[in-house]
This record gives sequence, structure tokens and C-alpha cells, in this order.
Amino acid sequence: MSKRLLIIVFIVVNTVAGRSQISANLSERLYVDAEVLTGSTWAHHKAINYLLEYPPVGANFRIGLNSNGSRDWQIDLNYPRYGFGYQVSRLGSDILGNSHAVYVFIGSDFIASKRWSWRYDLGAGVGFVDNPYDEDNNPLNIVNGSVTNAFLRVATGLHYSVSARHNAGVNAGLFHLSNGNSSLPNWGVNTLYFSFDWQYRFSDSLLLNKVTKEAQKQIRVTLYGSGGYKEERPIDREKYIVSDWHINLWRKYRPGFSFGGGISVFYDGASKKMLWRSDYEGKIPLSDFDMKSHEYWSLGAQAGYMLNMHPVYFSFEFGVYLYSAVNRDIYNRWLLEIAVADQIRVYGGLKSRFGKADFIEYGLAYDIFKMNH
Repeated sequence: MSKRLLIIVFIVVNTVAGRSQISANLSERLYVDAEVLTGSTWAHHKAINYLLEYPPVGANFRIGLNSNGSRDWQIDLNYPRYGFGYQVSRLGSDILGNSHAVYVFIGSDFIASKRWSWRYDLGAGVGFVDNPYDEDNNPLNIVNGSVTNAFLRVATGLHYSVSARHNAGVNAGLFHLSNGNSSLPNWGVNTLYFSFDWQYRFSDSLLLNKVTKEAQKQIRVTLYGSGGYKEERPIDREKYIVSDWHINLWRKYRPGFSFGGGISVFYDGASKKMLWRSDYEGKIPLSDFDMKSHEYWSLGAQAGYMLNMHPVYFSFEFGVYLYSAVNRDIYNRWLLEIAVADQIRVYGGLKSRFGKADFIEYGLAYDIFKMNH
């Protein structure tokens, strides 16, 4: 199954699962949103500087549902909005070209009054670029090595309720495009943007449930196993197997939030090439370079934070390497999990070092222990 198809399956499953949460009349909860944006693509490596000729510009179109409090996590997250979005944007030069993205999102209010609200939004999906690296036709694009990429988006903004159905706002955020080193080159796009958006609700009233059950805390021990592939410099189109095995202890202290941490074991088939490149490139052929089998493996420890939006879970983890033969230091992990059974979830995610992707992963999560208290 191709990477693109896997991501689309995630989105479709999320849609079907999300439909089970709709208990109020759709017309009362439905809204549409249009956004125009501009900003600056972050040159997180000096080699990218010469590619940035003009400020990126773009537009976002979203269709979503307002929560009505039918689930306790909805009340805990302050009645979030969730749905689907489509973004189109120029990336900063003719060499980089344009991008398109389809994604799922969730957002809510930090603070809200009758007229004003301070909001946040999180989005994840699949992005496409129309002018990726090509050895013959576009060799200068060292940012995007493939048409298909993972897409992440975070934003916050100040919104004003013009009327019961109309809302306008100004926002600031970041969107990221990367193929997770599945096809080099892949410095990735990190664009800081400012935007203006307008939102229209199809109803001027929404009946909210404000009664929650007694808060139930939970401790959960989850085993994760995932795999993927990547390329490594110098570019030769060789694919290397990668895997990520980790175990986390999660504590759900509120219906919508969990925190936790654990231990990770990583396998990276490109480690040999990375060690060779650092000390022996140009001295001996890669085929003659020898390394010990344990040097393909790394050990790390992480802490994380999770949004519980059953059957969907979104987590962010920050970790440090306890052992790595190729001298890695820190890592981040973004995961989107979807429940398929009581103790089993499928997930996809991006492992990275801040703005630089390492690989895209797909796998299964299994709760080996769960206790409510």
C-alpha cells in the first residue's frame, strides 16, 4: 500500500468514526470558514536562503462542526470545532512551486466572551507539491524530494463575533510539509504565516450540554510498534528500513487530556551510511565500511502530552537519546491514533528533530494495561 493511500485511509477512517459523534441536527452545528494568508518560509538551513524569492501566500477553506457537549471530552476541551480543510499556497519561489493539502483539524478557545475569543487550531493530513526535486528538470529544489508529503498545521488567533452567524479573525501559525526522508532531498517546508479568516455558521443557535459525568481518571500502559523507510545522503535512491518501538505510561487526569512518558528503541537501516559519511566518505567505498550490528539501534526516553478525542487521539512527545552510535541528541514525535477496538489503535506519525523530519511511521498501539480510578 502506498504512502498516499495509507494517509487517505487515515482520513476516511477518521471521517467515519467522527460521524458517530453527531447527535444534534447538522444544520445547528455546521459552519464554513475561508482564510487568506501570507508570511515567511523559515530558512532553517542556510542552503535554503537562496530559494526564497518572495513571501508565500495562500488560502484555506474549511468545513466543520461545532461540538454540542455530547461527550465529556468535548466539554473538557471547551466545545471544540473539528472537520476537514483544504489549503493552497505558493511556497516562496518558482523553484519551490505551489502546495496543496487536505487535512483534518480540531480547534477550540483558550478564552471566550460574548463577542471575543482567543482560539487555537491543530491540523494534520497529506500535502502535495507541484514542482518537486528532479535531477534533470528541477535540480535546485533541495526542499521537496517528492510530490506527496505529510502536512502539519498549528495556529492561534483572535476572533470577533460580528453577528450570531458571522465571525471574523486574525491568526498566526505555522505549517509544515515533509516526506519524512522517504525521497531525498528533503529539508522540508516550515512557513510562519499571518492570516485573516471569515466564518459562517448555518444556525444562530446551538443547544449545549453542560452536564458531565463524574471525572474518571485513568492509567494506561501502551506498547507502540511502527515501521517505515527513508533515504540518506548522498542521494542514490537507496531505501532503508526504519522502525520505532516504544512503551509509554499515560495518565488521563481529565476527560480530554493525558500526560506521560516512556522508553523508545529505534532501528535505522541508514545508520551505516550516516557513520560512513561522517568519517570515511571519500576514503573508502561504502560497501567496504564495516560496523557492528548494535550500531543500527538507538535508545531514547520521552515525555508526552495527549488530546483524548475518542475514537481519535493526538499526541506530541519530546525525547532525548540515551544511546545513539550516530550521535543523535533529541527527537520529537507527532502521532495521530484512531481506535479500532477497545485496546487497539492504528496510527501514523512523523518523527523529527524540531523542524527537520527523520521519517514517517505507521503502526499499531496496544494497551497492555489499563486501570480506572
